[in-house]
Amino acid sequence: MTQDNSGKCISENNIDFHHYYKRRPISVFLSILKNIGIIIGIIAVATFISFGLRALNISVSNYIMTYILAVLLVANLTDRHIYGVIASVLGVMVFNFFFTVPYYTFVAYSPEYPITFIIMLIVALITSTLTARVKSETRLAEMRENRIRILYQLERNLLAVKNTEQVAKVASKDIAQLFGMPVLVAIADIHGELSIQSIQGKNVYDRENEKIASAEAFQSGNACGAGTPLFSDCRAYYQPINGQTGVLGIIGIAFDDNYHLTDSQRVFLDTIGAQIALVLERERLYEKQQEVKMESAREHLRGDLLRAVSHDLRTPLAGILGSASAILENYDALPDNVRKDFLQSIYNDTEWLNNLVENILSMTRFDEGRVNLKKETEVVEEIVAEAVSRIKKRSKRHEICVTIPNEMIMIPADGTLIEQVLVNLLDNAIKHTPEGSRVCVSVVKEENSVAFEVSDNGSGIPENDLPFIFNRFYTREHAGSRRGIGLGLAICKSIIEAHGGEITAMNAPAGGSVFRFTIPAKE
Repeated sequence: MTQDNSGKCISENNIDFHHYYKRRPISVFLSILKNIGIIIGIIAVATFISFGLRALNISVSNYIMTYILAVLLVANLTDRHIYGVIASVLGVMVFNFFFTVPYYTFVAYSPEYPITFIIMLIVALITSTLTARVKSETRLAEMRENRIRILYQLERNLLAVKNTEQVAKVASKDIAQLFGMPVLVAIADIHGELSIQSIQGKNVYDRENEKIASAEAFQSGNACGAGTPLFSDCRAYYQPINGQTGVLGIIGIAFDDNYHLTDSQRVFLDTIGAQIALVLERERLYEKQQEVKMESAREHLRGDLLRAVSHDLRTPLAGILGSASAILENYDALPDNVRKDFLQSIYNDTEWLNNLVENILSMTRFDEGRVNLKKETEVVEEIVAEAVSRIKKRSKRHEICVTIPNEMIMIPADGTLIEQVLVNLLDNAIKHTPEGSRVCVSVVKEENSVAFEVSDNGSGIPENDLPFIFNRFYTREHAGSRRGIGLGLAICKSIIEAHGGEITAMNAPAGGSVFRFTIPAKE
């Protein structure tokens, strides 16, 4: 009975792991009684058969063969070679007692009998020895086969894991089922600390001496604990997991009453540790490759960002420079309304640049994982009012309407970031609709969330653009006189997903576009 990837079971006979530690006195005594009973029972049966042969006047040599067969059976059915020797001696004595003249004594009158006894004993001993050797070789072959099967199954289970934590969990579970004892598998993190642990069974590893022993095994790379010269008073045996780059972790196995593993089983446990080390090194190599890929992606993103920014900054900077130069050079000659138009142009370009820089900074913070949401209980009406107030300063040629329920709606959110989402969506609607268009913000309270919608009555979003509308650096064709760098909607998506919500874009049936996002109503 084996299972591939679940780690629930590796082998149903456990390759005799119950012999891996010293047996209890009571179990030893019961085993001796069992083997003695087998010897007495088989010799008794051989004796009854010999009585039957004598009643049939069959030759005495057949009695000898009957006892040799009994010794062969004893050697095959008992645990140790010594029981076969005992059966050989006992068989000769019983044969002498019951079937040599004078009967029912250990005296033999015929001078042939001593030679018969010696030959019978030698044959019985050789037969017993050969049988015990074959049995031992068979047991060793089965154990080797089961060990190979266990290593194969353990390797399959480990190859199915996806991270270091799963390696520790699967390894500890499999080893615990093999030994039937509490098992600890601790793995070092990238900083060299045993921070990743998995314990199967009773936790006996929190004691101070156990912690010291496990730390020593990890630091020195040598086995410590029960059955070793170092920290022999510990309950558990600690085996280091040695890899090519050093010690990657430890395996701890706790036993009762100071029982410990034999040398051969420690070697097998070391083999299991070597398999775990291979998987851990594979995982670390994969993590390093992922870091290299991420760094390469960051560099590529920085390059794209610099190219996009350098291209899109030219137009507003040129406008600001031109307007400011015109005012400075012709200030007295320019009428007030012209100077006001120039200043308004400078203000608009500066506002656009400010929004662009804000979006770039937000995106870089998200990419670097430096965004810490400062969630507080925010009033939805205040967030919407502030966003609409900011956007009205940029465009007074669009009609902006707001629809909010009369009841006060509260959400756990970072108010500044949600306000930035609304500003980006409103700015996007204004840029892609003609002057005089209507842009609406509406809020709807749902069962477990609050939904925000920003809609317009423009021409809508081309169907080809909808699947890519939230991608970075994606801009629509014919987007207007000033084309953005494609970060606004991507930032909106990052902010909403960081809050645990969703954002979507669609075309309204009556015309125009609708951007909808939800924020969970509870933390």
